[in-house]
Amino acid sequence: MHQQRLAEAAAESRELTTQQGMRLHAAIELALAKDSHDPAQVDAALKLVEETGDATEPSTRALAGWALLNSGRPAQAEQIFSKLHEAAPGNDEYIQGLVFAAAANRDYGTLGTLVGESPGTISPIARQTLADHDERLGLYDHARALTGRPSEGQEPSLRSLFTLDRKSGTTGQDKLTVWTIPQLSITMLASPSLTVRIDGTALRLDDGVQHAWGKQLGATVRTEVGRGVLFAGAELEKPGEGPVQVLGKVQYQRIAESEDEFLRLTFSRDSIYDSLRAFEGAPSSGTGPAISSSLEVAARQAMGGSAFHFGETLSSGAVTASGTAVNPFFALSLSLTRDFRAKGWSWLNAGPEIRLSSYRYDANRFDGPYGGYWSPKSNREAGLVFYAQSDEGGRFLFKTGGRFGYATRELFTGRASGAFGEDTTTIAGLLARHLIAGTGIGYRASPGYHDMSVFAWLKIPFEPRGHLHAADLLTPRGF
Repeated sequence: MHQQRLAEAAAESRELTTQQGMRLHAAIELALAKDSHDPAQVDAALKLVEETGDATEPSTRALAGWALLNSGRPAQAEQIFSKLHEAAPGNDEYIQGLVFAAAANRDYGTLGTLVGESPGTISPIARQTLADHDERLGLYDHARALTGRPSEGQEPSLRSLFTLDRKSGTTGQDKLTVWTIPQLSITMLASPSLTVRIDGTALRLDDGVQHAWGKQLGATVRTEVGRGVLFAGAELEKPGEGPVQVLGKVQYQRIAESEDEFLRLTFSRDSIYDSLRAFEGAPSSGTGPAISSSLEVAARQAMGGSAFHFGETLSSGAVTASGTAVNPFFALSLSLTRDFRAKGWSWLNAGPEIRLSSYRYDANRFDGPYGGYWSPKSNREAGLVFYAQSDEGGRFLFKTGGRFGYATRELFTGRASGAFGEDTTTIAGLLARHLIAGTGIGYRASPGYHDMSVFAWLKIPFEPRGHLHAADLLTPRGF
């Protein structure tokens, strides 16, 4: 009805010949164009406004801003509303226009300024748009400050994870089965800027001849430092009959405002589970459990604003066990991936990748002081890497990622070369507002070894949920 009346008014005003009449006709045409969402019609109406000399009037400029916004040109609309807001800061229409235009244009700096200027009166869309952006950056505390509630996937919760890992390799290596039965985790929001997670785990390792039970108890804290996220965790592990080990991890990650670039630094001290000797040590030779201590730097950068991204990961450290020589190592991976967009998918990318790694010793042997852990002296891999994740915000979520290509390794039995492939696929479902269930499988095969992992989990959010997010998915250690 509104459009019909505007069309009738435009037809009647078309016959007006005075300057004021022509300006009225141009304004009506612009109002019609605004609601049409047609860029060509908007451009024609703006040209008519220019010809009548009414383009500088604030009301006409505001109408032009809404027309440009509705026709899919938020950057031009934002320029108009920004100048109008600068001239009249208290005008609600100009503020709302600037909010909608900046949100559509992903101008988070302007949105942040507007929220800071009018924290109590700014449109909810500005807060929600900023919160959504912060969530994609992993800044959940910032998002919670804007919306007043925890982000979905980050609320207090209880989780139980079960895993079954089967590891086997070259002649002489343990054929190892590792059960996690189960891992229990509770996540708490200790304060608006601090999240605490406590984990308790029972492990059973079996090599077909003997077995060992391991117990773990750890805690991890998460907080935001600047525009990045800091994780710090410590864990006590009793590896079967071996001595208690103190493990830990410190990680800082910062995601760029573009949302698809990041820098991550990680220091970790981890147990090695690839054999019972590595897990417990070798009492007959006086060795203790094998521990890997490493520093890793990982980054991803866009190439000239294109859909291509360059990724690199560099890590170095050492595998140590009491009574054995230190075994230093380094590992490097380089990739060039392209992001794709498709309906129903929030994350799709693929591209070539190479990986190189080297240890001083080949420690995959069981008749010496090295504890029997899996570390071929060298690895060289080249292939393709891919990732895919379905859209978040629904009741089901699917994710898969893997690599395949050609590898060559220097093992204690000699050099081995051939094709390799690995993949991990996970699916989760929101069964009820307070219950999430998920399952997955991981598999890798390469010259010298093959591993498989099956896992499942239940998560009980302490707040009602209506959607699933990436944070609800789990991937076991090693996959």
